[in-house]
Amino acid sequence: MKEKKTFFKYCPIYLIVLIAIAIAMVVINIIARNNQVFADTINDSLGRVARWVMTAISGIVPFSLTETIILCIPLYVVIFVLLIIWIFKNTDKFYKVFSSLLATMLVIFIIAQCTSGSSYYGKTVAEKMGIKVEKLSAKDLYDTGVILADRAAAELEDIVFPEQTYSVMPYSIDELNDELNKAWDKVIEKYDFFQPMQTKVKPVMISFLWTYTHISGLYFGLTGEANLNMNYPDFVIVSSAAHESAHQRGIGREDEASFVEFIVCMNSDSPYMRYSGYMDMLHEVMDKLSSADSTLNKKLRSYINKRLMNEFVSYGDFFVKYASNPAATVSDKINDTSIISHGQPEGVKSYGLVVDLVCAYLLHYEQTQN
Repeated sequence: MKEKKTFFKYCPIYLIVLIAIAIAMVVINIIARNNQVFADTINDSLGRVARWVMTAISGIVPFSLTETIILCIPLYVVIFVLLIIWIFKNTDKFYKVFSSLLATMLVIFIIAQCTSGSSYYGKTVAEKMGIKVEKLSAKDLYDTGVILADRAAAELEDIVFPEQTYSVMPYSIDELNDELNKAWDKVIEKYDFFQPMQTKVKPVMISFLWTYTHISGLYFGLTGEANLNMNYPDFVIVSSAAHESAHQRGIGREDEASFVEFIVCMNSDSPYMRYSGYMDMLHEVMDKLSSADSTLNKKLRSYINKRLMNEFVSYGDFFVKYASNPAATVSDKINDTSIISHGQPEGVKSYGLVVDLVCAYLLHYEQTQN
């Protein structure tokens, strides 16, 4: 007797459930894009739980699952091709294979939406902290640069430059994670809207190759991991660790993650972490000032301590061979498209918007807190 094909045989219940959840996630995302209060509510409830779960699970594994997933892409392609061939030979099994593939994609989509789907659309960190961001003048950029240069220089007594070029991080990755979590604890005492978590960043084994993509760090919501490119100068490694740890705690926008990175580094008990935060933001300010006013930019450069300038020069020398290549072009385009799709029309330029936040913080907000 011929087997009767029911609807549930072609579309299993588990797939129906996943489709329903995915549709709900789409609806939630649409509402979040248009309602800040709703976006914050989802990000602070469902998002917090999802990020904690994914980070806790991936934290069990000592290596980067994100890197493993990326390295296995050729294997996925081979498996997919073999599945297609197998389906052509076994057409009666098509619906089973299709259901499995669709279910896998739906699970990935649902996890991504739960961990960070609403994190881009809530109130900004500036709004939550009460920071008023205004249009900057070249003088504002210069004054901010001076403050950052002074604070970085104040840390030099505890900073080691073995070859009179790069500074050296005085601790291991495990110790960096400890310092980072302790700094976060202090920040959360001041600003309780950040998600309290004990997280860790993971070094990438193929960091040398990653550098050609200009990726210094990467948060992957599917695994909850903050991944670090260990090929960069140490002060960039530390600041990138703080940046990616901000994403782990639900800060979606890139400029805000960079600003939170600065706040975390600045509140650290570690001189090198504070130094790294100041240097990263000083580099951003100098870059923006160079376009705004060449005269003030030269003045700032002449003001900055020579040891700090040597760090920047060494960084520039390091980056020369990675500056222009096809991998970077493709990576920048993918990143740009991803950022724009999450409601940031500036794309990769949004990273530079952190300067507006840092200037507002150092020139105005900080004084009101003392």
